[in-house]
Amino acid sequence: MLKIIWDFINTNFFSALVTIVGASFVIYLYKKQKKEQKQRAAIILVNEIRNIEESIDIFRDSLREDPNRLELPEITILSENNWQKFSDLFSKDFDQDQIRKINKFYSDAARLSYIVTNANNMFIVNVYNRASAMQQANISLISSSANIEEAKSKINTFENILFDPNISKTPYVPQGFNSKLIKYLGDTEPILLTSIGEKLKKIANLS
Repeated sequence: MLKIIWDFINTNFFSALVTIVGASFVIYLYKKQKKEQKQRAAIILVNEIRNIEESIDIFRDSLREDPNRLELPEITILSENNWQKFSDLFSKDFDQDQIRKINKFYSDAARLSYIVTNANNMFIVNVYNRASAMQQANISLISSSANIEEAKSKINTFENILFDPNISKTPYVPQGFNSKLIKYLGDTEPILLTSIGEKLKKIANLS
C-alpha cells in the first residue's frame, strides 16, 4: 500500500496536481485580499462621502440663516481625497456616467474646502490686524499725551468714534464672496443616497 502511494507521489500527474492546487490557493488568497481591500476602501469612501455631505449641509444652513455672515463654521469639508487613492479598485463597478458624477462630487468638495479654509483664515487675519491696529493707535495716543488724564481723554474719544454704530467695523470680504459660495454649495450634488452610494454600501457590506 505504501509502495502504491509512493509510486503515485512520484508520478507526473501528482506533481501537476500539487502545482494546480498550489496555484489555485494562491489565486484564491489574491482574490480574497483584493476583495477585502476593496471592502475596506468602500467603507472609507462611504464614511468620507457622508462627512462631506453633512459638512456641506451645515454650511448651507449657516448661510441660509445669514447669507452675509463673515465667520463660517470651522469644519473641514475634505481633508483627504480617498476617491483619488482608491478609484482604480472600482473601475469595473461603475459606468462612465457614475464615475463622472463621483469625480465631480470630489472636485466640488475640494473647491469648497479650499474656499472655506481661505475664508476662515482671512477672517482670522483680519481680526488680528484690527486688534493690532487698535493697540498701535492706543500706544500712539498715550505716547503723544502730556499726562494720564489727557491720554484717557484721547482714548475715550477714539473708542467713541471706533464703536459708533454708523461706522463699519466688519473685516474685509471680497465682493460677492458669499453669493459665490452659496452657488458652489448648490452646485454640489449629493451621491450617497443615489445608486452610486447604494453600490458602495453593498461593496462595503453596509447595506
